[in-house]
Amino acid sequence: MTNLYEKRNVSDLENRLRLLLCVSELGMVTREQLWPFVARLELMEYMPMCLYLEQLLSDGSVDEGTGRIRGMLYLTETGYLRLTVLRSSIPASDRDRIAAEAPGYMAGLRENMTARAGYELPATGYGCKCVVTDGDVPSLMVLIHSRDKRFVERVVQRFRRNAATITLRLLGQCPEGDAPLSNAALFPGDDPEAALRAAEPGKPNLCRLGGGACAAAVCLSKEDTQLRFSLHMPSESSARKWIARMEAGDGEFFQVMRKMMAGFGL
Repeated sequence: MTNLYEKRNVSDLENRLRLLLCVSELGMVTREQLWPFVARLELMEYMPMCLYLEQLLSDGSVDEGTGRIRGMLYLTETGYLRLTVLRSSIPASDRDRIAAEAPGYMAGLRENMTARAGYELPATGYGCKCVVTDGDVPSLMVLIHSRDKRFVERVVQRFRRNAATITLRLLGQCPEGDAPLSNAALFPGDDPEAALRAAEPGKPNLCRLGGGACAAAVCLSKEDTQLRFSLHMPSESSARKWIARMEAGDGEFFQVMRKMMAGFGL
C-alpha cells in the first residue's frame, strides 16, 4: 500500500505544520506516544518525524516538560500562534483526519482517567466545576466564576477532551529541587473542595490528605474571571512549591490557563 504522504510532494514546512497539529490535537504526549499516531495516519516516516520534531523544539513551537511531566511534548504559545496563522497551509483532509483520530487515540492512552464538568449557579455571573479523577484518586478540581457566559460554556463543553493536557500542564508548574515554598495556610479538615472554595487571590490553602499527600488550592483572578485550581500533590513540600510557582506567575499564566480551559492553544 502506498502511503498518503508519498502520493504528492510534501514540503518541509507542511510536514512541520502537520506534526505541530498532531501535538496540538493530542495535547501532551511523549515521543513514543506521538510516533504510533503519526504512523497510523501515514503522515510521514519515523526518521523524518524525528527531524521535524527537533526543528519544532529548536524554534520554540514545541517544548518538552521537566519534573513531573518530564519527557512530555506540548505546544507553546509560539507554536499556537504559528499554527493559527499557517493552519490553512495544511490540506483540509489532513486537518480533518488528525482532529478526528486524536480523541480516540488519547482515550486509549488515558483509559484510567475520567473527567467531568458541570455548571454551577453563583450569586452573580456564571460558573462551573470540573473534576479529573485518575483511578480512584481525584487529581484535579477546577472552579470557575466569570461574567463571560460563552467562556464558561466552552469550558464545560470541552473539558473532558482537554482534561489530561490541563492536568499535566499544571503539574509541570511544580519546580524540581530547591524552590521557594508558599506559606499557605493549612485548611482545617480534609475536604479539598471546601479548601478550594475558600481560596482567594493571594490567599491559597493547603489541605492535608492521607499518606502525606496534600491538595494545593490557589485562586487566579483577572478582570471578570476567577480560576480556582486544586491539585493533588504527593507531599506538603511539593504542594507548597507548586503554590509558590502558581502565584508567582499569576498574570501571564492566568491567560495561558484561561485559553487552555476554553480549549484554545491545545
